[in-house]
Amino acid sequence: MSIYYSGDCSISNLHLSFVCSKSVILKPLEVREKFMNKTTLIIILLVVGLLLVLWLRGGDEATDNGSPDPDNETNGEVQEETEEPEETDDSAMDEDEVRAQLESATVTVPDVDSQVTLEGGEGSFEVDGTVQTEGFAILGDKFQVAEANGETYVLAHMSFNTGGTGTFDYLVSFVQSDAGLEQVDAEILGDSIIVRSLEFNAESEGSMQATVEIYTREEGESISVEPTVEETLEFTITAEGEIETE
Repeated sequence: MSIYYSGDCSISNLHLSFVCSKSVILKPLEVREKFMNKTTLIIILLVVGLLLVLWLRGGDEATDNGSPDPDNETNGEVQEETEEPEETDDSAMDEDEVRAQLESATVTVPDVDSQVTLEGGEGSFEVDGTVQTEGFAILGDKFQVAEANGETYVLAHMSFNTGGTGTFDYLVSFVQSDAGLEQVDAEILGDSIIVRSLEFNAESEGSMQATVEIYTREEGESISVEPTVEETLEFTITAEGEIETE
């Protein structure tokens, strides 16, 4: 098939041929090549435009999700809050250390001119009298430590038997020294009572307060009766470690 082009054209014999006064022959292959070249160019431009749009959108998302923001102090990074480690006083005695020192402390037995050095929290001693008898001392399970006045104070519950039928419970005070715990004072709590709790409230300077909660008996009850009466005892501990009753 040939196409003839001119200013005036006519169709004859039902053939798809144009007869023109001035003829320029355009072969079908040349037409198709031109059409394909235009189509290819359009497709290339569309692809380039699409890639440009995708690139621009990707840049915006990167800015929103991870790029540093000058107005954001964290610069896009999640800052994890870290807790400062609590400062510990290396000079403070821990519970196990205090217990170990108490279990081997040397104690003056109240009202008896005798001393006893504990072994594993227990010790025995001789009690002078008409008949020499043996007494014993037992460290209780309640004790407290306080740091004040530049010193370390320890209060402990101890039980003493001096050879009679009764076992007397005391609040005993100690002060830490280079040689270990040194006993300062002792104050009676009762006869064969049960110590429920021991609290020791220290201040930075001056005296300190101690509270001891016990189970005791009604006045006149036999020592063989189980102590069930609640009682609270208050004490003041001086800067020297002495125990004063309220």
